[in-house]
Amino acid sequence: MPPQLELEPREELRNVTVFAELSRDQLVELSATSAQRRVQAGATLVEQGAIASHLEVLIRGAVKVVRTTKHSLGESTVLIEVARAPAILGGASLFDGQPEAASVVALRAAQVLTVDRRTVLRMVAQHPQFSRAIFAHLSQSVRRHVRRIDEVASGPVDERVKHLLESLADQHGTQLGQGRFIAIPLRRKDIACM
Repeated sequence: MPPQLELEPREELRNVTVFAELSRDQLVELSATSAQRRVQAGATLVEQGAIASHLEVLIRGAVKVVRTTKHSLGESTVLIEVARAPAILGGASLFDGQPEAASVVALRAAQVLTVDRRTVLRMVAQHPQFSRAIFAHLSQSVRRHVRRIDEVASGPVDERVKHLLESLADQHGTQLGQGRFIAIPLRRKDIACM
């Protein structure tokens, strides 16, 4: 793995859609308690069942969000979504203190900024603009998950696979000839889990 590059946290946080409108001072405040880390493909960034102590922000790379459930026939894993940087990872546990509902796993080498929970909660209490940004993130997350329920639960299998691939192409694809190239390393098992 190449040596870790030190990034400028304030500038990286500004690239995250929900933080784009924050003031320079708010970004400096968030950056002050942030730490950077680089993880390899396959590493778990957010563990299902854990209580968050930091806000995780994906700066470089791609991740998948997976939920594993145990039942009488064994264990099932559902791939809920994929995301590319820049993106906020998880988040609900940070605010409600409940265990994370899903794990976030790196699809390729990734760089992450972690922001201390106390800083995030203080900023939510003190800065309405920051609160709106966090609410927007959580609202978008709920809407994405509701769409996923529709994709997983309705229609014949061939339509669900087609809808999934079209959705991935719209969100993560780049134009290539007459089609779209999806630059996310998903295996057949990942697509089946989706």
